[in-house]
Amino acid sequence: QAPRAVLFDLFEYQMFYRGPVYRIPPSGAFVEGLRTLTLWAFSWDRLLATLLAIIGIWLLLLRRTVEPAHRAGVGPAAGVAAALALFACTPHPTFPVYFVVVTPFLCMLAGHGLSSLARAGWTPRLPARPLVIIAALLAVGVMKPAYNVVHRVFNSVSYWTSVELIADAVDRVAPRNAAVCVPEAVYFVAHRLPPARLENWYAPVVSLSSSRASSLRIVPQSQIDEWIRSGRFAAVWMAADDPRIDSLPLSRVYDKRITVRSIVRGGFDPDGYGYLFWKGGAEPIAEQ
Repeated sequence: QAPRAVLFDLFEYQMFYRGPVYRIPPSGAFVEGLRTLTLWAFSWDRLLATLLAIIGIWLLLLRRTVEPAHRAGVGPAAGVAAALALFACTPHPTFPVYFVVVTPFLCMLAGHGLSSLARAGWTPRLPARPLVIIAALLAVGVMKPAYNVVHRVFNSVSYWTSVELIADAVDRVAPRNAAVCVPEAVYFVAHRLPPARLENWYAPVVSLSSSRASSLRIVPQSQIDEWIRSGRFAAVWMAADDPRIDSLPLSRVYDKRITVRSIVRGGFDPDGYGYLFWKGGAEPIAEQ
């Protein structure tokens, strides 16, 4: 029913309009993708499989303890894994979840590495230097989950708990049927329908001609700011460092404000905070 919009959403936006949102120049997108791939491959969830896969590829290149039947399967698995990983590095930006398609082939290589170790044993045929490197990587990998455990003990706030705090604050100051201007995740958690054309938090930053933007139901940021200035929304959330807090006369329209945890485009800032502005006779709430 809307082929033009579908093509833009699935292809054009992904290829041409993602970069400016995250301020990653195309020249550095691939390098950033390789960094993300490295973080994904050596995260604790995949560290053991990655190390065993390295052993499998290393033995394959050395042509040791590799039977022809194994070589026929390991080579294509390595090729497909490399091709998928490089393809997932091309969007700017890319995220660790994009590399999940590599997992089956990584596990094939890991299985080959494990079977190769079992056949070779701990003998001089398997030089000690790669084993020392792998042991060092494994030791480093243990440090990250240990840090995460300690960090969660002292800081229990995450992206979704922050979203829930904002959603709870919105529910307490704005009627259920009132229009509010908040990130899309807050609409989801608060079980609220977003105002028309504000369904996607990223859409306003896409630079398009007015006619094309209208056909794709994209509202420019300037229009949203005008709606905020005119008091169209019952409540508005902004990050504390948003320059619009000073440029828009928010205090004239929204006479109440509360501090809440911060969420940002593309992630979560555990040390940041934001403000929820609202108007009307709702009772003040405690800072979150």
